[in-house]
Amino acid sequence: MKHVNLHFIKTAHPLLWSLLYLTPLALLHAEQVVFTEVMYHPKGQKPEYVECYNQTATPLDMAEWNLTGGIEFTFPSFEEANPAEGFLGPWERFVIGGASPSELREAYGIPESVRVFGPWSGRLSDAGDSIVLEDKNGVALVRLDYEDDGDWPAEADGLGPSLVLKSGDGWVNRPESWTFSQKNDGTPGFEPIAGAETPVDSPEVDLSQGILLVDFGDTWKFHDANQDLGTTWKNLTYADATWKSGKGLLGFESSALPEPGIQTPLNDEDQLTYYFRKSFEFNGDPAQASLSLDAILDDGAVFYLNGTEIARVGMGAGAIGFNTTSSRTVTNAALEENVATPSGSLLRKGVNVLAAEGHQTGRSSSDIVFGARLRLKMQTASSVVINEVLPISGEAGFVEFYNPLNEAIELRNHYLSDTSGQLDKYLIKEGLMVPAKEKAVLQFQTIGLEPRADLSLTLTAPDGRTPLTAIQATLPQDGRSTGRKPDGGSQWYAFTDPTPGTPNGSDGTEANLHLNEVHYSEEGRIDWLEWINLGDDVQDLSQWRLIVDDRFEEATPLEGLVSPGQRVQTTIDLKVGNGNHTLSLATEGEVIRRSYPMDSLGNGWSWQAYPEGSQEFYAVETPSPGALNQPLLRDSIVIHEIMFDPPSNLVSGEFIELYNRGDSVVDLTGWRLTRGVDFVIPATTQLAPGGYLVIAADAQGLMAAHDISGVLGNYNGQLSNNGELIRLEDAWGNLVDEVDYKVGGEWPESPNGGGSSLELTHPLADNGFGTAWQASDESEKSSWQSFTFKDRFRQSRTFGGTTDYKEIYFHLVNDGHV
Repeated sequence: MKHVNLHFIKTAHPLLWSLLYLTPLALLHAEQVVFTEVMYHPKGQKPEYVECYNQTATPLDMAEWNLTGGIEFTFPSFEEANPAEGFLGPWERFVIGGASPSELREAYGIPESVRVFGPWSGRLSDAGDSIVLEDKNGVALVRLDYEDDGDWPAEADGLGPSLVLKSGDGWVNRPESWTFSQKNDGTPGFEPIAGAETPVDSPEVDLSQGILLVDFGDTWKFHDANQDLGTTWKNLTYADATWKSGKGLLGFESSALPEPGIQTPLNDEDQLTYYFRKSFEFNGDPAQASLSLDAILDDGAVFYLNGTEIARVGMGAGAIGFNTTSSRTVTNAALEENVATPSGSLLRKGVNVLAAEGHQTGRSSSDIVFGARLRLKMQTASSVVINEVLPISGEAGFVEFYNPLNEAIELRNHYLSDTSGQLDKYLIKEGLMVPAKEKAVLQFQTIGLEPRADLSLTLTAPDGRTPLTAIQATLPQDGRSTGRKPDGGSQWYAFTDPTPGTPNGSDGTEANLHLNEVHYSEEGRIDWLEWINLGDDVQDLSQWRLIVDDRFEEATPLEGLVSPGQRVQTTIDLKVGNGNHTLSLATEGEVIRRSYPMDSLGNGWSWQAYPEGSQEFYAVETPSPGALNQPLLRDSIVIHEIMFDPPSNLVSGEFIELYNRGDSVVDLTGWRLTRGVDFVIPATTQLAPGGYLVIAADAQGLMAAHDISGVLGNYNGQLSNNGELIRLEDAWGNLVDEVDYKVGGEWPESPNGGGSSLELTHPLADNGFGTAWQASDESEKSSWQSFTFKDRFRQSRTFGGTTDYKEIYFHLVNDGHV
């Protein structure tokens, strides 16, 4: 015989809600796959899309996944003939949309390197919808319930931008996790754009150091099979088609290395020698050329150009063979410049080959690193500079030149080349005058040049031999241009808004220009706006257009200058209609930079930003043009207690408690809870000083359970168990108080389904911080109980030891503490 005593405690929430108590573990959250971009309301007739991203180093079986919610799509089944297609690779992103893959690529310029799926069935709602990605077993991998109001970016609601995830580290299904794209149509298939203009490394080639024929990050052929290839492998005509290929640097090394670092690993089989070959084109005059070789090596190497030895680095004299060791030991590979300056006469017109054999100090060496750069040095001359480039196909692709000199330069009969070894590749046949201190633009398609992401551009004088300006870099192909700012300067940026023929820049200071007050002469009509400059530079309003809702064809130009710290009033006659409307600040190219959802006010009323320049607006009866905004702040009423996750998922047990910390009665008529839940407080509701008001999901049930009165409800919606924003507004929609509660971290844990509520530690505490809240104390609201169970043990299994099955299990049918 055996008996067991089981102790547990019943609990109640602060209003004597008697429920079982179970202490949860701290909530940890991370998703492997996330939605990174959503185009739910495209501008014009373009298709909808969703971008997904595997933010881990783990490949995932995506066969027969399902996208559900407002739309439906089932991913292809696994196919043995093409197994890779059934997996989502590490750090891979893909796009799925409401059109065929070809239509999506054409509409948004999605590169072939990005997988595209579609079309899905159904449509995403412009007013808000659900999107759920499930595996083939129906397990939700990620969920998004977006809306078109509240804290969701208004800019993504039919105005051109998409919804863009700020970071995959937090909760995807929260509005504060999302922003809007910095360019129209978004960037499906590409990394999100961080801002209107993003600093980038200078792509400018220092012509005094030579034009790059071979660079460290180029793709090389290599042989790492620990096999002696003799001597013919270095010859120009050697057949290397069966060799492996990969980008430099090549090798294996645990220490830090110069850029670009190891991009292609080599086999580590206790071998001494590795072979490398790189072909490149040269169509210039070898007699006019000189060369320079740079290297990043661990330990040594011998280099050959078209079969002729040109350099030994870390190698001794005499014959070099497969078993020859390096004459030096390199601890950490570093850039070694000008290790050789071979004669240009070794070059030949057409295909050339730079070959190398890398050698170790011993077969047991723990690392090998190989990288090489070959520069072509030629006579240069001062002239125009490449100022901006948009490397895309079609009419939009261009290169812009800036003339820093004091006299005009005609580029007719000059050459533009995308091949460093063939400087006279494309002739500029038409006249292209670049005035002094001005710019001129050349479209790529006019000379037949098809730009690539790995772009090399060189402008050469009419002699076809003298380079004037050159760039070489991997440039974004997501619609952004890359250029100098200011024109002709040394700093380079990626611009959301290409500016061919106009001053470079997407105006990276526009974030400092803010709408500060909106005045209504009558309901539905705005007669003036106030702008404030919170930055350090003068803001030019003429760069901007004001858009009402999505009426781009009725865009209103703005005028005037706004000095730092200045408030400037703009007179305007703008019909916005009754009810809700959105005011948006847009560039001349109709790219939205900021949107302000509004509601029409009565005669003489204004919306005022507070704090000034913020996105929080208050309705005021007395406007303050040119003066400090000082709206009435009703800060005596605070959100004081929140029961967001009652035990046993009993949603009807939710409630929100308000407290009057002031010294006078407050009329709450027409006040409203928004965001997490929705409820309008009925007329004549007043809250006395020191008084509490409870608003519940089930008012009658809550009052019956606790034998109390005065509870209001029922509110619409449900509080999230994962945390969300609760907002209290007055009858005009002005913010009174808000709490963005969360789970875990600095926030108490037991309110997450453990029977406790969130309680504000003090009415004057800042309830925006988790440390200002505590879990309600339930310890004295019930008592321990002892349960005894007695029975005879009967062994039902004969194998195993005699005591293997002498166990008894107790299971709680509800939440509790054992």
